[in-house]
Amino acid sequence: MPIIESRETRPSSQGNRALDAANFFLADVRDGLGPYLAIYLLTEQAWDEARIGIVMSIAAGQASRRRLRRARWLMRPGPSAA
Repeated sequence: MPIIESRETRPSSQGNRALDAANFFLADVRDGLGPYLAIYLLTEQAWDEARIGIVMSIAAGQASRRRLRRARWLMRPGPSAA
C-alpha cells in the first residue's frame, strides 16, 4: 500500500449526504430485520440463542467495517486543481 501524504482536506457535502443516507437505510434494515431473523432462526431452523447472537454480532461487525471503508473512499481527496 503506497504512503500518501496527508493534507488538510474537508469532505465534500455530497459525500457527507451519501454517507448519511447509507447509514440511515442500513440501520433501518438491520434494526427492522434483526428481530425477525432471530425468531426465524430460533423457531424454524432450531438454532440456539448463543449461535444467533454470535452470527448477528459478526454480521454487525462486518457491516461496520464495510461502512468505514466506504466512508474513507467517499472522503478521499479529489484530484488537485493545481
